[in-house]
Amino acid sequence: MKSVKLVLTFAALSLTLGMAKTPPEKPPMEDPASLIVTQRSDGPAFWKGGYSLSNGETLLIDSEDAWKALWKEKVGQDAPPVDFSNYSALAVFLGSRHTGGYGIEFLPPTREGTAIILGWQEKKPPPGGFVIQAFTQPYAIQLYRKSDAPLTVRSR
Repeated sequence: MKSVKLVLTFAALSLTLGMAKTPPEKPPMEDPASLIVTQRSDGPAFWKGGYSLSNGETLLIDSEDAWKALWKEKVGQDAPPVDFSNYSALAVFLGSRHTGGYGIEFLPPTREGTAIILGWQEKKPPPGGFVIQAFTQPYAIQLYRKSDAPLTVRSR
């Protein structure tokens, strides 16, 4: 009887102190792969070209003003419409290359702790491959769905 009383007392004390509470559930972390946009109803989600006005840089765009400036200053065109309340854009400019055949490949997003890594890598022409013999300045721009997680850009 004494041990039952002790167990009941401990249980009551645990409830009083909140020890028996179930910890609140953490919301599930979003799948990074779900952030990449492959299609939009109001236009493309990916742009690329062989000529830009950039010497090489990587930019993460989150506002309409930065988007318009990017297209005007780096691509030399008017910016296509994008709703930045729903999207972020990753723009990669390789800078000058001596031949054609270069490009950018966006890699599937990954998670590193609480951050989401947006990765990309440079695609090079194959050795001895047939390429245009002209200077190029390749670029590519990819849209991603907005995320509450911090975004980090990394070339691989």
